[in-house]
Amino acid sequence: MLPSASSLLAVSLLLSPVANAGFIFFDDRAEFEAASGLSGINEDFEEGNVSAGGVSGTTNPLNSFTNDSTFSTGDIVSGLTVSSSNGAVVAVGAGLLGDSIGVGADLFSATTSISFDSGFSAIGLDLFSNNNNDTFDISLLSFGGLAIGGTAISGLGSALSFFGVISDDTLITRLDFDSQNGAGEIIDNVTFGNVRVDVPEPSSLILLTLGLAGIGFSRRKNNKYNGLITEVVFTLATLTALTVYCDKSLVSKKHGPIK
Repeated sequence: MLPSASSLLAVSLLLSPVANAGFIFFDDRAEFEAASGLSGINEDFEEGNVSAGGVSGTTNPLNSFTNDSTFSTGDIVSGLTVSSSNGAVVAVGAGLLGDSIGVGADLFSATTSISFDSGFSAIGLDLFSNNNNDTFDISLLSFGGLAIGGTAISGLGSALSFFGVISDDTLITRLDFDSQNGAGEIIDNVTFGNVRVDVPEPSSLILLTLGLAGIGFSRRKNNKYNGLITEVVFTLATLTALTVYCDKSLVSKKHGPIK
C-alpha cells in the first residue's frame, strides 16, 4: 500500500519553495524605508566644494580616495563609487538641480553609474535631470558585471524624484542610469544596506503541523509505513528549517556612516 494522501500532501507542502527571486521598486522614500528597515542617508555629497547654482568637475571615478579641488579624501563614504561611462564626473551646486549638491556624468551622452564594493539588497537615492519630464533607464548589476534586472523611471526634472529597489535574492553592486532624452543624470541622498525578506514564521509552523498531522493520520491508516513516513517528513522538515535559516541570514542593516 502507498502512503496515505495526507502524508503526501504534507511532504509536498514541505518541499514548497520558501521565497521567490525578484525586485520591488519604490518611488517614495518613506515606503522604501518602511519596507527595508533602513533609515537615514549614507551619502549626500554635501562635502563637495561647489558654489550654489554652479558646476564643478571632479575625478572619474569619484570615491573615498578622490582628492581634488571639489572633494577631499574621505569626503565620500567608503565603498561607494560614482562614475561616468565617458568623460568626467561633475558636482552640481544647490539651486541648479534641486536644493542640494548632486553628482553625475559631465557629458549628457554618458551614462551615470553608482557602484558598491559590497553587494546590497536595498538601495535608494534621489534623481534629477536637466530635462523636464525626462525618463531614465535603470540597469541593475551584480558581482562581475552580471546584469540582473532593470526598470525605468519617468517624470524626472529639476525637482528630486526618489528611486528605491529591494532585491529578495541577488545582491546589487551597481546601478546604471541612462536618460532616454540624452540629458544629464544627477544622483543624491544615497541610502544602502541589507534587508532580509522574511518568510513568515507562522507558515513554517503550519508546514510542520501539517506534516505531523499527516504522520498521525498515516499511523491510524497503516502502521506498516509509519516509520518510513515519519523519517521522510522529519528529514524534510529539518531541511526546510535549515533553508529558512540560511535565507534569513542578515548582515548589518546599515553600511557606512549615516550623514
